[in-house]
Formats: sequence, structure tokens, C-alpha cells
Amino acid sequence: MREIATPIRQAEKTRLRSFRISDLPALVRFWNDAFADQPNFRPFSEATFRQRILECPAFDPAGLVLAWHEDTSGHEMLVGLVHAFCPPPDRTPYSEWGRHHFIAVLCVAPKFRRQGIGSRLLQAAENWLYYCPVYLASQA
Repeated sequence: MREIATPIRQAEKTRLRSFRISDLPALVRFWNDAFADQPNFRPFSEATFRQRILECPAFDPAGLVLAWHEDTSGHEMLVGLVHAFCPPPDRTPYSEWGRHHFIAVLCVAPKFRRQGIGSRLLQAAENWLYYCPVYLASQA
């Protein structure tokens, strides 16, 4: 009988953490690679990513959770992300959305799928959204 080697699960060497500004170059590369085959996709530059995502009033770095995998040489690479947010109160264009929490995107690199990384990212987003502040209208 032929012995089948069991691969080491990549998820065991993958850690999750919130976005840091120093992650921006790796994040933009990952984003562009992940969505390159989508219809009407245009690659983001770091400046465009800053303008469209990071400078958005609804952006909170704690809601952008990144999955980093460490290879055997100790080098880390971004292998997944989830972006969750709660719009700020009464700011256009978000005032039309109501006080709903959102998960805007969840993505795991194909090589790292089916190993629980996406589930861990989703759980991290749900945990963050659970503790998001709830804004109430003040009474006059």
C-alpha cells in the first residue's frame, strides 16, 4: 500500500491581525491579484486605495482584518482579508444605508482555501462588528 503524505495545514502558520498602514503595499498587491479576473476591474494604486478605502469616514483599521502566512524561511505573505465596517452616523453618502453593519469583502488566496482561514476571518469580522459602537440619536 502506498503511503500518502499529509500536508501541513497552512492555517496553522497563519495569523490574523488588524490592518496597519505599513501593510498597504502588500494589501494593494493582494487586492489587485485577487480581483484581476473580475469584469470591469481596474487595479488600485496605493493612492487610490487610500482615497477609496482608508480615507472613507466609515473606515476603521480594526475592521480590516488580514491573514498573514509565515513560510518555512520566516517570510510573511498576505493570504486573506476581510473588511467589515459600520457607517458613521449621519454622514453622506452613508446616511442612506441606515445603522447596519457590513462585511464588504472576504477573500482568501486560492492556494490557502479550504483550510479554515476564511472561517477565521469571518469570525474575526463578526466579533469586531459585535463590539462596534451603536450610535443613538440624541434627544432634544
